[in-house]
Amino acid sequence: MHTTVFKNENHIHSGVQAIFILTIIIYLLHIIIDRFADGLFISILGLSWKGVVSGKIWQFVSYQFLHANFWHLFINLFVLAFLGREVEETIGTFKFILAYLLCGIIGGIGWLLLSYKASHSVCVGASGAIFGIAGLFAGLFPHREIYLLLFFVLPLKMSARIMAIIFGAISLLAVVGGEGGVAHSAHLAGGIGGYFYGASLRRRGVLFNRPFSLIDIWHKWKNRLKEPPAEFEINAVLDKISRNGIASLTLRERRILSRAKQYGIKRQL
Repeated sequence: MHTTVFKNENHIHSGVQAIFILTIIIYLLHIIIDRFADGLFISILGLSWKGVVSGKIWQFVSYQFLHANFWHLFINLFVLAFLGREVEETIGTFKFILAYLLCGIIGGIGWLLLSYKASHSVCVGASGAIFGIAGLFAGLFPHREIYLLLFFVLPLKMSARIMAIIFGAISLLAVVGGEGGVAHSAHLAGGIGGYFYGASLRRRGVLFNRPFSLIDIWHKWKNRLKEPPAEFEINAVLDKISRNGIASLTLRERRILSRAKQYGIKRQL
């Protein structure tokens, strides 16, 4: 299956830039405010069981823009710049920002669910969202070769999918063995969420880099019902019938078959 990607050569990666700038501003504000009220910034914006239970739902988003120190900030922004630009160029700015925030939220939920014993702990950092973007990149471009520097010295070449598997395995082992002060559960949850979203976009065959709204979704869905189904959709339905019988089809697959018959499209089973 071929993937068609519509790119705007003049795209300025405004989503990456906006996240980049906002994260740095909040980091500087954190340093300044901590000089006068140590711990206040973290207690309000950092993610914790205590905060969520008391109604501070915004912490699922705000914790993504806090960082424990400069190196924590630097590594996250470096990966954002390294992988985020092409992801945004492929899926569009709106969906990129939405995916970034949602992966961070999923990472935060994963951390809360797996850190119940540390009820007084606070989670900060964009790592859940960053792992989500890395997973999204791997889902979109699973065979893309990536060069990494092990310990910032040894060059390694691997596919994006292998990178995602390795990082996921490391995070999983860390979660099982005890997080040790690092929110590996947030990394794992965010990365998995991003990967499956990217893979779902790739399986659709066409990635649209254009404005996104509920009106767009409505028109696209309405027009889709009036058009004949794509060949790969028909083939997938017929393959499923051959394997499992027509009774195994979902409602969506039955609609594809009905539209194919409506337009007189026939395939040999």
